[in-house]
Amino acid sequence: MGSVCHFEGMDIKVTMSFGVTQLDPMKSIEDNIKTADEKLYKAKESGRNTVIL
Repeated sequence: MGSVCHFEGMDIKVTMSFGVTQLDPMKSIEDNIKTADEKLYKAKESGRNTVIL
């Protein structure tokens, strides 16, 4: 879906996808970021303009 932004006479389609995870104190910060990143890619694969928790 998305929204259309108008910029310098052009219509630009904008979508947002987010991968969100709860910080797990038992994991390293790198592993926590990796989990959120994996969820972001799942959101993009599912059609974009999505939030995956």
